[in-house]
Amino acid sequence: MKVELNKIDDLNAELTVQISAEDYNPRIEKTLKEYRKNAQMPGFRKGMVPYGHIKRIYGNGVKAQEIQGLVSESVSEYLKTGEVDILGDPLMNIDKTDKIKGLDNSDDINFVFDLGLRPQFEVKLSKRNKIPYYKIDITKEYINDTVNNIAMRNGTLDDVDEIAESDMIMCSVRQLDSEGKILEDGIVNESTYIRIESIEDAKSKKKFIGKKKDEKVIFNPKKAVKNATEIAAMLKIEKEDAEALDCNFEATIIEIKRLKKAEINTELFDKVYPGKEIKTEEQFKEAIFSEIEKSNHYSHESKFLETATKYLTEKIDPKLPEEFLKRWLVDTEKVAEDKIDEVWDNYRKIFQWRIIVDKIASDNDVKIEENDVMERVKEDQRMAFLRYNITDIPDETLTQMAIKRLSEEENAYGHYFSLAAENKVLELLKEIVNVEETVVPVDDFFNK
Repeated sequence: MKVELNKIDDLNAELTVQISAEDYNPRIEKTLKEYRKNAQMPGFRKGMVPYGHIKRIYGNGVKAQEIQGLVSESVSEYLKTGEVDILGDPLMNIDKTDKIKGLDNSDDINFVFDLGLRPQFEVKLSKRNKIPYYKIDITKEYINDTVNNIAMRNGTLDDVDEIAESDMIMCSVRQLDSEGKILEDGIVNESTYIRIESIEDAKSKKKFIGKKKDEKVIFNPKKAVKNATEIAAMLKIEKEDAEALDCNFEATIIEIKRLKKAEINTELFDKVYPGKEIKTEEQFKEAIFSEIEKSNHYSHESKFLETATKYLTEKIDPKLPEEFLKRWLVDTEKVAEDKIDEVWDNYRKIFQWRIIVDKIASDNDVKIEENDVMERVKEDQRMAFLRYNITDIPDETLTQMAIKRLSEEENAYGHYFSLAAENKVLELLKEIVNVEETVVPVDDFFNK
């Protein structure tokens, strides 16, 4: 067996694997003998089918199977030598690869694989390189808005007599004909909810304001709400039908509900932060500030990752074997062939960032230990719980969840290994470059 590398240019190469009958015949014979041991055919006892008969029936298929396995092993072993550093996986060059002939043919067979080579480049960074680290400005107004939102979320829905702009109503709706009469076999929903604030059309909204229980309102959902998804939910119809619908409906008011905010008192404090013994509104705001800071830390780090990625990919701009990688993405079914050009720019940035991270890690002898991977999984889990305002999950619980994820989810370890490396490189960057902390309003932060 011979394995030869032919470099086409700095980013592309061909790997040729030449195998002879001496390489594949012993494997074929061994497999056919195994087939014979287990073969059950009419007229023969188990394991007593003549070898020649087995060979005639299964020989060509076994030859193809064993040769493909042998070639795959040879390519894998060659890549482990480290003589070539590739992106993606080897792709067979069908035009240059010999066809596997029948069992009686003992010619040498050449398999040719296209390789995409990892580019060679330097990463030169110093304090002269400036990367902003954006942080959200937690203003008094932001805290007060948060307090108000908490009071709203913990409020009660009370029955009221007359519709106001902030109310929610339950009503029955019936489709009308062109003369304003109930349409026979038309759309009917005996119980649906409408948020008055969701009515975009001012004239339609005005029809509802001031109405009382059992009163009726004539309105056109397409003009009033405009959003086909909301109309479909309101009328219990398909979205496609909602998009085509343009007629009046009669709404009969059944209930009028108004959200009453919870009072800002110790009852609310205990409900939101049980066990913290918060007594005053000022202490409540301090607890909110602390929680927002903790939550924002992940947002700040995520934004820094985004900012650093953009800065370094544009500054270094490592070249890629683009045509090879496009083909690899299609062949591995990650992207449909007719979509590859449309999405390539995003994939290009992902590949560039990945190899920049690897280069910085290699240049600075960054080591990724098993504990780093475990902590990165736990970090993901903390963020997930934080979305539900759950902050007190025991570390032991997070560890057990991380072990379960790494052991059960396919490719999880490799994924989190890469994320752990990324984390370490980002921390290293903060030491190497000039990180400029920049406090911005919350809206500006998410629009950066």
